[in-house]
Amino acid sequence: MTTWTRELLLLLLLPVGACGGTGVWQQRPSPAQNLPRNFSIDPDRAPPAGSKGCPVNMLDERDNTHLVLTRSVAIPPSGDGDVAIGDYRLEPEGNYGLAPGELLRIQCPSGRPLGAVH
Repeated sequence: MTTWTRELLLLLLLPVGACGGTGVWQQRPSPAQNLPRNFSIDPDRAPPAGSKGCPVNMLDERDNTHLVLTRSVAIPPSGDGDVAIGDYRLEPEGNYGLAPGELLRIQCPSGRPLGAVH
């Protein structure tokens, strides 16, 4: 099994395993600092073409901050197409004013940051 296949399987299983309850997804994100308008998919770790949901690896191209998907959930489709929300761990930790243990919530596939969550 290739790395991409494993990451894609993980991405597909996360909404089922990560949600145990809906409480985590009802958190209102708190403001974060110095965010880009949108994060990009990390070109060195891009998912296979046609993948849906949140990419496992994202990037702030301004300073090469890497974001790694921790959990995600699909949102019912709208007129805008498929939408998902993903919570990402930062590398390096602490960027954007996040406290230790906080994650950055991002709207997928647009890459638009929504704020910090626990």
